[in-house]
Amino acid sequence: MSRQSEIADLIRQKIQSGQLPPGAQVGPLRDLAGEYEVSQETVRRAIGWLAEAGHVRVSHRGTFVTDTPPTGSDADDRLRLWEQTGSTIGLAEYAQGLQCQRVPAPAHVREIHELAHGERPLRRRYLIVAADEDRPTALVTEWWAPEIVGAVPGLDDARLKAGEVLTLVKAATGREPRSGRDACRARDAYPHESTALRIRDGAAVLACAWDWSDDVGLLVYGEMTLLADVEVGHSYKR
Repeated sequence: MSRQSEIADLIRQKIQSGQLPPGAQVGPLRDLAGEYEVSQETVRRAIGWLAEAGHVRVSHRGTFVTDTPPTGSDADDRLRLWEQTGSTIGLAEYAQGLQCQRVPAPAHVREIHELAHGERPLRRRYLIVAADEDRPTALVTEWWAPEIVGAVPGLDDARLKAGEVLTLVKAATGREPRSGRDACRARDAYPHESTALRIRDGAAVLACAWDWSDDVGLLVYGEMTLLADVEVGHSYKR
């Protein structure tokens, strides 16, 4: 991966987490070049990539985060955020409308968690809302297996903040995600998603399924519905 791509991704992560909120200045170039130990030209190309993607705007006064940057966080982004801050919820957003209950699992969830007949997993469902706009950006549903729920006191408490679940699980069991898998596809929103996200019935959304595991086995399986106008991207190298 080129340095300009790495720098663009690092700045994108700061926008995503809320460290650089809408309207915040990015730069100046000289300071960024010193921070990342690269030339100003390398930083300028990274900024150009972010501007093309709609994350920042460039003017004679400098570079600023756009009012509505198209940043969307999938499961990998959320896990990275937790590793950095201790929460899967960023500084510029909050969780809303948490529903926490043991319910009969859909067939695919029973298979994923290898549930015995009659076992009910814990479903934690909530909205992620952009704080500056009071606008829902994602609907998240987490499915926790009964053995995890039994080992983690308070996991089934609706007062537990959505972003702090992994911290509680690690404190109680010593377990934390070591690997994961994401699968995303575009589709039409289901009625309950349209209502929660305040979009028209059947509007296009980005639907993501994900799971986090450690060496022992599966920790959590989840589903996340994102608005169609967000960008989800990853850096990678071979």
